[in-house]
Amino acid sequence: MPNWCMNRLTVRGDAAEIKRFKSGLGEDGSGLLMAYVPCPQKLIDTESGSVSDIGYTTFFDPSEAWRGLPEPWFQGVQTREELQGIVRARYPDAYEKGHQIGENLGEFGYRTWYEWVQENWGTTKEISENSLTVVSPTELVMEFDSAWSPPIKGLNKIAAMFPMLDFNLTFDEPGMAFAGVAHWVNGELAGVEEIESQGRHSEVCEVCGDD
Repeated sequence: MPNWCMNRLTVRGDAAEIKRFKSGLGEDGSGLLMAYVPCPQKLIDTESGSVSDIGYTTFFDPSEAWRGLPEPWFQGVQTREELQGIVRARYPDAYEKGHQIGENLGEFGYRTWYEWVQENWGTTKEISENSLTVVSPTELVMEFDSAWSPPIKGLNKIAAMFPMLDFNLTFDEPGMAFAGVAHWVNGELAGVEEIESQGRHSEVCEVCGDD
């Protein structure tokens, strides 16, 4: 189970653009990342884990990585063909799973959804524990949790889609004691400032001036 990072996202700007941004979300602001930075379904459907990795390394990885597989029953194997025989006997579905990873790498550059969301969202799950408040036609506030860290990378992409809106994010992850603020203007990240976590999100908002 991940540590949860508490986030407060304030979005301000043109009323029509606020409405357009809100239209892609659930009533409570849910689905933010998949709505605007969707992970490819093929990656979501790919099973991650050691068998998939063994299958790819054994049958499809063109490098010599197969020589370094740590499982004890692979020790002393001299050829890739010998290893393939062992893997086929121990993991009947390793070839198929490894083949899927190879296809994913060729098509998307990532093995599974997990690597993709880390790179494109900056967090490992869709946002949760959502709320959305429309302050005025030109301002809304979203509060949500994200896994391990704030979704900075995802918001980089979202802000670029809505350059007429300003995005201000405050975040606090008390488990690892980090917090801060990020601000996007004209579709670009203007800066990220990290401060020491106070363990209470309201205090972070006060320190960062998001009230």
